[in-house]
Amino acid sequence: MLFTQYPFIAGYEAELADIGSFVTRELVGVPVLLTKDERGEIRAFVNICRHRGNRLCRQAHGKQKTFVCQYHGWAYDNTGACLSLANAAAFQGLDRQNVGLKALCVQVRHGLVWVQLPGAEPCDLPAFLGSEIDQDLAEYLPRMQKVAHQREDRMPFNWKLGVETFLEIFHVATLHKETIAPHFYRGVMVHDRLERHSRIAAARPSLARTETEVGADDIGEHILLIYFLYPNTVYLLQRHHVEVYSFYPGTSAGNCVVRTALLRPDGKLADRAQTLWDKNWAFLCESVYDEDFSTAALVQHSIESGAIEHFVFGRNEDALQYFHANLKRSLNENVLT
Repeated sequence: MLFTQYPFIAGYEAELADIGSFVTRELVGVPVLLTKDERGEIRAFVNICRHRGNRLCRQAHGKQKTFVCQYHGWAYDNTGACLSLANAAAFQGLDRQNVGLKALCVQVRHGLVWVQLPGAEPCDLPAFLGSEIDQDLAEYLPRMQKVAHQREDRMPFNWKLGVETFLEIFHVATLHKETIAPHFYRGVMVHDRLERHSRIAAARPSLARTETEVGADDIGEHILLIYFLYPNTVYLLQRHHVEVYSFYPGTSAGNCVVRTALLRPDGKLADRAQTLWDKNWAFLCESVYDEDFSTAALVQHSIESGAIEHFVFGRNEDALQYFHANLKRSLNENVLT
């Protein structure tokens, strides 16, 4: 119900830089094919052959203009048009225009590729994001030009627990004592409620050492900005790059699919800094996957045990409360309509 109401991030514009490039994804149980056609337009389709329902493209990514189903040989181009039918005489009278790939509503904005699941009404994406977040993300686009690293994993916890770990920083001093704790200042953070999204500004230690007023131009040196893009994506702005974490429901309530990417600027200086991107990626995997996500798996096990019925969110966990209030609001709205 939730994921049919809102657009969500399926990929990154940097993945589809070249004409003919494509990526495949599994999004909330729907196989999706993203392509870039000859006009440079990014498109999204259900990755299913219209003949007998086979998965059309099985590769994770690549570059090709034509996709041929391995089952019976039906062929499609990267605009979704059906090019040919094997044993065409057996389908006499069938109009190929009616059996093209099923298109999904797709929008590219701020380096991110947003899709909507089948049946969803096209969304006004700028209005959905709201003016503040839309303007912020536009400013960060230069840091989103290349995918330095990415991974996709099935994790043993509910997708909402993955989101939760980014919505407060008070656990940093204990859970991340040896990793990222030195990079934060005493759990100091500010949470802005923006439409259904959130913006969190977390203080770095350098902010406390700054004797003069911090101006807008250098504030990024002293804070870490975390955006939660409703309903399932965390956009984390670092000094020189961006990290994007998307959480999708899995095959049951107790697992999820997590896709994480580290995106970086383009240019000779950025290209030469591969060691920096590798170091940041290794640090991310250690702190987020080995510490946050392993803890989320233990929380999931605690929930499934049924031994404790309720948990407590404090007043300092406003972003968590806001997230769950919006989930309830979205589901209630869907039931009522």
